[in-house]
Amino acid sequence: MARFKMKWNQVVLGLILLVSAFLNVYALNREGYGNDYYAAAIKSMVMNWHNFFFNSFDPNGFITIDKPPVDFWIQALFVKVFGFHGWAMLLPQAIAGVCSVALLYHLVRRIFGVVAAIIAAAVLALTPIAVAVQRTNEVDGLLVFVMLLAAWSLLKAMETRKLRWLIWVGVFEGVGFNIKMLEAYLILPAIYLVYIVGAKVNWKKKIGHLAAMTAVLVVLSFSWAAAVDLTPASERPYVGSTENNSEISLAFGYNGLHRLTGNMSIGPSAQTGSKKTQMPNFQSGAGGNSAPQGATGGTQTQSSTASKAKGTANSQGSGGFTGGPSGNFGGKGQGSLGQGQGQSSSGASQWQGRFGQGKGGFPANGQSSGGSSGMFDTGTPGVLRLFQSSLSDQISWLLPIALLAVIPLLRRVRWRRPWTRRELGTLFWIAWLLPMVVFFSIAGFFHQYYLITLAPAIAALTGAGLVKMWKDLRGKGIWRYALLVVMLVDLGFEWGIVKNYPTVRTGLLIGSIGAAALAALFIWRGQRKHFKRIGVIFGVLSLLVAPGYWALTPILDGVNASMPAAGPQSSSFGGGMGNMTMSNQTTGTSDSALIAYLEKHYKASQGSYLVATQNADTAAPIIIATGLPVMAMGGFNGSDPAITVKKLEQLTKSGKLKYFLLQTGGGFGGGGQAGQNTATDASARTSAAQGNSSSANGKKSAVTGMPTMLGDGNAGEAFSAFGGAGGMGGSQSAITKWITAHCKVVSSSAWESTTATTSSSGHNMGGGGTLYEYVGS
Repeated sequence: MARFKMKWNQVVLGLILLVSAFLNVYALNREGYGNDYYAAAIKSMVMNWHNFFFNSFDPNGFITIDKPPVDFWIQALFVKVFGFHGWAMLLPQAIAGVCSVALLYHLVRRIFGVVAAIIAAAVLALTPIAVAVQRTNEVDGLLVFVMLLAAWSLLKAMETRKLRWLIWVGVFEGVGFNIKMLEAYLILPAIYLVYIVGAKVNWKKKIGHLAAMTAVLVVLSFSWAAAVDLTPASERPYVGSTENNSEISLAFGYNGLHRLTGNMSIGPSAQTGSKKTQMPNFQSGAGGNSAPQGATGGTQTQSSTASKAKGTANSQGSGGFTGGPSGNFGGKGQGSLGQGQGQSSSGASQWQGRFGQGKGGFPANGQSSGGSSGMFDTGTPGVLRLFQSSLSDQISWLLPIALLAVIPLLRRVRWRRPWTRRELGTLFWIAWLLPMVVFFSIAGFFHQYYLITLAPAIAALTGAGLVKMWKDLRGKGIWRYALLVVMLVDLGFEWGIVKNYPTVRTGLLIGSIGAAALAALFIWRGQRKHFKRIGVIFGVLSLLVAPGYWALTPILDGVNASMPAAGPQSSSFGGGMGNMTMSNQTTGTSDSALIAYLEKHYKASQGSYLVATQNADTAAPIIIATGLPVMAMGGFNGSDPAITVKKLEQLTKSGKLKYFLLQTGGGFGGGGQAGQNTATDASARTSAAQGNSSSANGKKSAVTGMPTMLGDGNAGEAFSAFGGAGGMGGSQSAITKWITAHCKVVSSSAWESTTATTSSSGHNMGGGGTLYEYVGS
């Protein structure tokens, strides 16, 4: 028997995969349940097949989550096998990330060679945003793996000229659509273009093959959505984050065109016909919601803070909701939404990090790229958006090399001759990259972690480009200087990123320059061939020092499960409003007093509910803690018209629903007259019941932990997208009015803990909300 001997590239690949596994899996149990919104759905989905198939958020199947089901089906299967643990839900993403590294190596090696493949695998493994998102239960890690499987099938179709492999492209893209809808289609231009240009079959077969693939793609993509939409509404959950209860609408609306336009419309009021409300636009400007880089907002005084706690509209300074030294929404300072320095009477320390400094959240002081950081810290739309500091440290470390590498890789293309295998490979990866660059440069609404879809193309072009320029270096033409120029450009760009982080920049600078110096020494002074190879290794390492450290920070600091991002400050609030969660390093407990009270008074029966809340953010921690039915009346952010007043009356009168947990006078979107009326009504009822108001006296909202200081005025108006009083707007304000008119306030002493506690993702479940009880009309 021949003795097995591993080749050097297999050893190196093994080490890279070990590094990837370490970054994705190590201490995964510390990340809690990940995103509570999805974790609650998984707990509901494993209860019965109905919830499983329809992607139900709650155990009773009242409303769905805002994503298609494939990734959550996999998470649910892991939970069935391993039990309901946070790491069991996060593990599929971590595994998908490691598999993506291995698959990218395979794809690049077959076209560009072993060295290019090793570099590409290392770059993907150390991409900061990839590591961050793969340590959560967000779906993007699996999406990238499925997109790479589609690329592998395309490669096989090109090599074998067999239709069946192209059909598999449609299958994998269809599965990708059922992971994150239209985002999976961003690589379709690359697939169609490369097959048209490079497939060695006649035009008739090309058109026929692509038509067959497209048919499979469309059928598989919309099969589940069609099944849901064709099911009578009375026999399935309401489709969350839609106005018309349709999965097709979700795909092309909230999860589709709205991401490009930034039009996050909530929908007209069913009762009043009022116009749609939209997401606030966090752009700079006088009286705006964020200030330019380094700008200073107005000064917030004790008296102005107190005024805000009573629901008045004091917005001081030109930036930030409540002024404060940074001027940014959530900048470090004394604003009520600052770095835990607000003047809330309930103890601002518990608010620390929610809107403070950190990657993935609103910009920290001195961290923005000039002008506004844009919605959810995604920069200002424009050609250079991906090079702004809001996004560059997540994905763009090697983007200059990837873009510049296209020139030497395609410089010998001649349209009168067939494309070579490497030219077609380059065409595929640039056609993968450029549509995404264009999309993310102009999109009105996305989160930083969506950028993981750029990572494979950047990694592949970086590996292929560096190898090509290394070969040119040994020639005698002008192209021999390309490698030096490109590496200097990229190292300079990386220095531009790290210089804003004084605590780490010195060490990273020394590491990068030291590795680059050793590379130059070995390449230019080394006499033997293997010395120059060592020099190349050091050269690649010099490019990976900084992004490698960034990729390590999710382990060091934890990840914001709702808005994953990497970087030295990744543990603070991520990505804007989202699910309103902090790092999962927050102590993960639920409000035992609230839950004990609700369970004591709960009579289980078919279709009954433990409690109803305004939004899923409030309901999720209770579902996770109890496994009992909780109704999120307005869906994810409290705006879905999922229930009518008539239906609510039926449920309460039949004894199926008795308690309502509302965020009075605040939460997101406590704006407008409806919110003011509700807060006033709640205050009056509570005062009558127990002699004090539990509405908007500086306490935190019932579950999100947000200070109830956004009663109305400018800040409340800006957040009207999240509803009326405490998160329900449009038609849902009628629901809130009905509750406050027909239910009595339960004394907070009966159910509220003396100290606010948080769920695994940082949701606050006590201290400031109002619990209502229906006792009959």
